[in-house]
Amino acid sequence: MRRNRGGRQTDTRPLMCLACNGSAHAQPATPAPALLKAARGPSENSATLRSFTTAEALADFTAAWLNEDRCRQWVIDQLHDFAARCPSCGLALDDDASFRAGKRCHCGRCGRWFTATTGTFLEGAHLDFRQVYLLAVLIELKLSPRQIAYFVGVSADTVRLWIKRFRAFEGE
Repeated sequence: MRRNRGGRQTDTRPLMCLACNGSAHAQPATPAPALLKAARGPSENSATLRSFTTAEALADFTAAWLNEDRCRQWVIDQLHDFAARCPSCGLALDDDASFRAGKRCHCGRCGRWFTATTGTFLEGAHLDFRQVYLLAVLIELKLSPRQIAYFVGVSADTVRLWIKRFRAFEGE
């Protein structure tokens, strides 16, 4: 192990080559020219390959790594059955694309405006769908509120409130 310019430890063991059935090479394989060019700064003459540890990856992990569209779709699918309906009068929407996209919808019968979270335990939440999904996953993994707060980007008190909210929704 050695330290790089940023002070982080890097692994100096030889890289295992998948193309050579796992044999170790003394020198790392040269990356493609485009990758090499992107990897080095304007004043560097040569690039060095770096590795990272799982601890470093975990330390940099936040809700921003999750795909907002995928999380929104998953959360809305969990909250609603197949048809999107007005929470006030129950009228089924003809085109539920806006509803599934998390946008405001207007009921033609009662005139009420609503979203996919209206009338659910997520109503009034000031978290995006990525944060809600990540909260659910990390709560299930039994991380501490402080750890969850770090990854989600909220306070530990907010996490505690959301734990209560999820537990009440689950009927515990």
